[in-house]
Amino acid sequence: MNKRIISMNMSALILAGLFHCAVQAEDVSATLAITGQVTQNDTFSCSLYLNTDYVQLNGKTEGLINQNDNATGGANIQITIGGNSYTNKCKTLADEGKLAYKFVGTADDAEGTVLANNDVTPGAAKGIGVGVFVGDSGNNKFQPLRINQDVLTAKSWGNTIVLQMVKLNGKEVTAGKVQSALTIQFERL
Repeated sequence: MNKRIISMNMSALILAGLFHCAVQAEDVSATLAITGQVTQNDTFSCSLYLNTDYVQLNGKTEGLINQNDNATGGANIQITIGGNSYTNKCKTLADEGKLAYKFVGTADDAEGTVLANNDVTPGAAKGIGVGVFVGDSGNNKFQPLRINQDVLTAKSWGNTIVLQMVKLNGKEVTAGKVQSALTIQFERL
């Protein structure tokens, strides 16, 4: 009889332990980001392409230009329209001056006109940002575009921008690593 009671108690303890383990397990949920856009029936989407998806910029602190000055060098990035069934319609919009590019990214903390250095690790550069410049102005002056503010009218045959490291106005420059990110998006005019 004692063996039966002990056996029943052991079974009850094991079941209680399993139940307790099941209660203690934590579910892990997932989040899905959903974006989209609803358009009228007569609209269409345009695609842009870059000649590269990575740029390596190098420079010396004494050779950096000031924020808001014209570019003196850097990396050329070519932007072209195309890649979908609406390419010709998109190029027509560009020819009509109805399509532009907007340059979006984390702005600097000096004047908010260039890309901030997102590198915050030890050894990161300070007082330095990455400027975006009009690279096809025809006069080789490569004028600055203000991040999150200015737009560049798209050309059906393509556009060129220049990226160059700059000294932030009012900030002390410290040499180190620089890392920034730029999103180029269409704006309908």
